[in-house]
Amino acid sequence: MKPPQLRFPVGRPFEVPDQFNGKERGTWYYRAVQGGHLHGPFHTELAALNDLQEATIEPYQDVVRDWWWTEPNTNNHHGPYRLLRDAEASILEYLHSEKS
Repeated sequence: MKPPQLRFPVGRPFEVPDQFNGKERGTWYYRAVQGGHLHGPFHTELAALNDLQEATIEPYQDVVRDWWWTEPNTNNHHGPYRLLRDAEASILEYLHSEKS
């Protein structure tokens, strides 16, 4: 018997049912846009989506070593921040305001 060809989307949560371990571990996963690595399992689709959103926003440095970040699917840049932790705090604040 030939195993099925599975294709999982990149950048979107998907469910892989697991009748044995699903209740303890979860059944939701996602593949990261950058690198396509598999993340999971998560108990709910929302948990996987939240983790995906946090993983897609990454701070970066410019030539003068200030930190910036860009909102997903937009061209809105935030910064400059002198310290990486300030940029990361701003990202978390943005993500929590989006969920409210």
